[in-house]
Amino acid sequence: MKKYLILSILCLTSLAANAANKYYTLTGTLGQDINFRLDLEEVPYEGIIMGQTTYYRKAGNTATIKVCGQSLRMEQEGNVFRYFLLSEFDGTKICGNFLITFFDDGSFSDGIWTHGENTYAMNNVEILPTDNPIAFFKPVDIENASGVYRFSYDSGNEEMPEVGGSLELYHYSGNVGYSACQVTPNIAETTGKIAEFYKNRFYFSVENAHYEVFTFEDAVFVKRTNPQAGHPESFGANADVAGIYIPTDEQLGEDVLALFDEEKAFDQSHPFSILELNTLWMDVLQGETTYPDEIIMKDLDGDGMDEVIARYTENKTPEYEVRNNRFVIFALGDGGLTTVAVAQGKLEDLEIADSYVIQNETNSRATRTTHKYFKLQGSSVSMRATKTEAEIDNYTINGNTVKQKEFKKQVKANNVIRVTNLNDWQEVPGNVHRNETAARG
Repeated sequence: MKKYLILSILCLTSLAANAANKYYTLTGTLGQDINFRLDLEEVPYEGIIMGQTTYYRKAGNTATIKVCGQSLRMEQEGNVFRYFLLSEFDGTKICGNFLITFFDDGSFSDGIWTHGENTYAMNNVEILPTDNPIAFFKPVDIENASGVYRFSYDSGNEEMPEVGGSLELYHYSGNVGYSACQVTPNIAETTGKIAEFYKNRFYFSVENAHYEVFTFEDAVFVKRTNPQAGHPESFGANADVAGIYIPTDEQLGEDVLALFDEEKAFDQSHPFSILELNTLWMDVLQGETTYPDEIIMKDLDGDGMDEVIARYTENKTPEYEVRNNRFVIFALGDGGLTTVAVAQGKLEDLEIADSYVIQNETNSRATRTTHKYFKLQGSSVSMRATKTEAEIDNYTINGNTVKQKEFKKQVKANNVIRVTNLNDWQEVPGNVHRNETAARG
């Protein structure tokens, strides 16, 4: 069995459904006289395995080799079998493969070890109790997973005797960039960045192919979650980026670092970062995920410190499903960004007027319109007032009901401009792409 065949099988999605990790210890011989022990940890729900092989030499010494792979549960001719497809790694190079078959009750059926033209049957196999199991999975949060990961294997092709893949991950300011390249047997490569990840996993797509990435201390697993959809057209025939990548000490390449050049320049030229802007935006606009695609920096209250007008524009991001424009105005003081006013949907809008921000909201029957006034002074809201236009108009200042005359005396908003009529918008680098990959809520 060729290694690339095993690697292609690793693209399959596990069918196991038990979320608790399982541990295995197998002993036996490869062929007639190679004594071995396999200690494995499986995450059944994800169908991934890590562990080690221990070889017992005739001279009395031992050697251990890292093992990583995938578990599958499949039905054949009315019988259910579980398969472990494991690769041994000498550094980043695959130096052996196990294909082990279990019956559905967990008992051993058969197995082989292969490398190149060498094949050994697994004989005299015993499954030992795992009273003191070894934990091999050591998750690394995406924030700490930046680095270069690789694997390689002998191809059997004299013109290209060793092939494999590389994966680069780079976390910057709450986002992750990735670059993957693999020859299996033809070239597959992709580069991108996303903002959505959870602990040690994230997802990315290449055309019709979807991938899930798990980062661990000793390996990064890239799984294809929909292999039935076929290969991306931009990849070579039968090529994919799914596989198991081993950490190296190499420095990140320019391509993955350059993904964030514009964002770094933005962060350095503004008194807040894109991450701070996006985080506060997400806190304010609960519900479906968006990121502000454009901003305007404008000193609304004349204190020498700009306020931030941010917006998400419907249909600006191709095929993004979140509807309706969104606007948020932030004040920017010594404590960073703070929210002043929000408008979203077709019944709300924002206006600015001298030192005022005005939030307008009309009910669905158009029988009532509420205007909320936020007076800015020193980059903070110094007065809040409302004017409700209905059958009986209502006026408040700082929560207290007042007469129309008093309202007009204190609330003097002149030179009113709708935020949608402003024309000096600046694109927030990376956020249009983040909207492409953002979770739909």
